[in-house]
Formats: sequence, structure tokens, C-alpha cells
Amino acid sequence: MPSILITIFNMSIAGSIVIILALITRFFLRTVSKKYSYILWGIVCLRLLCPFGLNFPSIIKLLQGRAIGSIISRTEYIPQAIGAVIFNPAKPPAGAVTYILTFLFIIWALGFFSIVFHETVAYYNARKRLTTALKIQDRVFATDQIATPFIFGLIHPQIYVPIGLSETELNYVLCHEFIHIKRKDYLIKFFGSVVLAFHWFNPFVWLAFKSMSVDLEMSCDEKVVASLGDTIRKEYAEIIFHLSRTKIKVTRSMLTFGTSDTRTRVNNVLNKKKITGIGMAATVIVCAILTVGIISNSAVRSMFNITRDVIYTGEINRLAPTDLSSITVDGIYIGLDINSIDLSAYTTDHPNTTGDYDYLFDQIRIGVDSASKVRSLTTGNDSLSINSHTGVFSIEDVTSLLGDHYLDKAQDREQQLRKHIYYDSATGVAAEFIYANHTRDFAWIVLKKLG
Repeated sequence: MPSILITIFNMSIAGSIVIILALITRFFLRTVSKKYSYILWGIVCLRLLCPFGLNFPSIIKLLQGRAIGSIISRTEYIPQAIGAVIFNPAKPPAGAVTYILTFLFIIWALGFFSIVFHETVAYYNARKRLTTALKIQDRVFATDQIATPFIFGLIHPQIYVPIGLSETELNYVLCHEFIHIKRKDYLIKFFGSVVLAFHWFNPFVWLAFKSMSVDLEMSCDEKVVASLGDTIRKEYAEIIFHLSRTKIKVTRSMLTFGTSDTRTRVNNVLNKKKITGIGMAATVIVCAILTVGIISNSAVRSMFNITRDVIYTGEINRLAPTDLSSITVDGIYIGLDINSIDLSAYTTDHPNTTGDYDYLFDQIRIGVDSASKVRSLTTGNDSLSINSHTGVFSIEDVTSLLGDHYLDKAQDREQQLRKHIYYDSATGVAAEFIYANHTRDFAWIVLKKLG
């Protein structure tokens, strides 16, 4: 359950960034047809429900013909191990993070099911009160229970109008509502309400849903004017204002003719849009930025990079002891004196000295501390040996040899890399086995002397 909550939070953070970009884009699109800003909210809804994004660095590498990891990566602004930062990093209390995340998950679930329950009750109450409606034509019903027209139903949507509309008003209203049905707007509104239920705790999502509802209606108004002619603008705006209230309680997912920001809709109908060259150029630029933000995880860095690759003492202490004395990297053990290793067998790339020494070779990197002891080893899997087993090609091979008592952490969210961390309390060595999360292929190992 905590992992589900963190996934939802990650999607909500990514969606919030896209919502902000969409609102900026919407500002630049104010001089053009509302159908363009309406399209934005459909993309935002998809981003709020998708835990993955595209890796632009990987795509660029692919176009350059270079080796890449995964083009699609999981959105992880909050790492699964974020709980370790909530408390004292040196010694977080065991289990407390899980309890807190579980409690938050329960709060989220209560909010989610409360919204679902409220919408369900409102739907059935509306359905009950509409049973007395009179059919006036195919898919159109009239009732004295409402003051504004709306569409009811998802599989076979029907139009309900208040009794007493003039012939002109009815023609305008039906033109508006049938455009909604033709464009399947009622399904989009329902889909948006589902997204809202999942992200009920996020004020940006509420703002996005309200903006989407207004843009949906305004784009439909523009379609009505385009179909019936500019001469109806004033008369049609008066009808919108007149039918701006309803007696019956409707659900958020219903398409109601006159309940979405009446003043804005009226102004939009009365003011014919004219776009300038500068406005169009600005619109194209902002839309391009928005597109990158929507499909890329790398557009904004994680808010919680501090937790990304840190190994906390408290986490290590909770691990079951593992004997790492049998692990060698190309025949080299942690703690060996660098002077006792025959380095003539290696081809040195470019040794560098920054306090400690790092020896870089074609297949291996040796880190040496100030006492000339090997403090870390990094290599590809070809030169790794565990208990005399050299055929280690996947993370499953590692766990079968060392057991399943490890710490699982994120390593690189762009390349979909993760790592299993074992700790040898006798030697104070932590072994980080990095692997590709999507294929499980073992990538490399880092042995570190802690403390």
C-alpha cells in the first residue's frame, strides 16, 4: 500500500508540473479557439494517470547511435526510500515510515471513496428525479426538475431540458448538446472526474478540472456559433446567462449547459477571436515546451535528489549480515594494498587524484584511500566472481548466491537502473549490485568500505 501511495504522489507531482505549463499555455491561447486549450486538458489527464515518461537523453543517444538504457522510464520524484529522510537519517526507527505511509494511504483511500460515493449517490438521485421527464424527440426529454439543460448517461447519453423553453432557445440548446454528444465530451468529463478522484488532495488538479470544464463548454459554444452564424452571438449569450442555474444536484461528470463560469462563457461568445503573428509564434513555442514537459521525466529534476543514492546507516544496520569475503573483482579484494596488486595487466585510461586515488582501466575502476588500501571496486559483470561462480549475468544470479537479505534502492531513474545492497558487518563493506530494472540484467558492481 505505501508503494501505491508513493506512485500516486509521483504521478500527482508530475501532473502538477504539466498543469502549470498548461495554464501558462492557456494564457497564450486566449486569443484563439478554445478547442486548442481544451485539448491540453486531455493530455494533462493522461499524464496524471501514467506513471511513465519518455527519456529524452536516451532518445538523443539513440539518434546518435550510442548505447542506451530504457527510453521509457518510471516517474519517481519521490523515491520509494523517501521514508528514510522523514526521520533522523542516522538511525530511523524501524517500521515507523511504513506505518506513516500506510496511514496516509488510508486517508487517501477515504478521500477517493468519499468522492466516488458522493458522485454515485448524486447520479442515482438525479436518475430518480428524471423518471417523470417527457420525451419530446429522439434522445431529448423535458422536465420541470431542472432549470438548465444537461446530458445524462454514459452508454446511451440523453439530453434533458427544462420545460418552457422557446423554440429558438431549444434549437440553440440542442445544437450545443448534440455537439457534445458527437465529440464524446461527456466521456471526457467523466474521465476527468475519475482523475480528480485519484488526485483529490492536489489543489492543482481541482484547478485543472475547473479550467477543463470551462474550456470544454466554450469550445462547444464556438462550434455552435460557427454552425449557426455570427449573427446569433448576442442572442446565444443571453440564453447562456438565462440558463445558468439548475434545481437538481448533478455530478461533476455531467455536462450541464449553464453551470460552468457563465461570465467567461458569455464574454467568449460575444468577443470574436483574432490572433496576431506574435501571438501565434508565442503559442507554438509554449506548446512545444508543454509537450516536452508532458512526456519527459527529465524536464524537471527530482525534488528529492538528496535521497537518490545515499545509503543510510540505519538502513544498513537493519540488513541481515552477509559474508562478502568470497567476492572478487578481477581477482582483487577490498582492503588490499594497491602496491601488492600487479597493475601491469591493465591498460590505464586516465588515473586522477582528488584526495583519494582512482585508477581507471578498460573494464575496472579501483579506488584507493590515503593509506593505499583498495576502498572501492567498480566493474562490469565479466570480471565478477562470487563463491567461485563467474557466470553472474542477472540480479537473480546474485540473490541466488548471496541470499535475498538486501536493501533495494533506486540508482538511475532515467536509465531504469536499480541496485541491491548487501552489507558485510565483519569487514564493513557494502556491495552495490546495479542492474537494469526492465530486463533484470546485471550491469556492474561497486564495493565500498564504509566508515
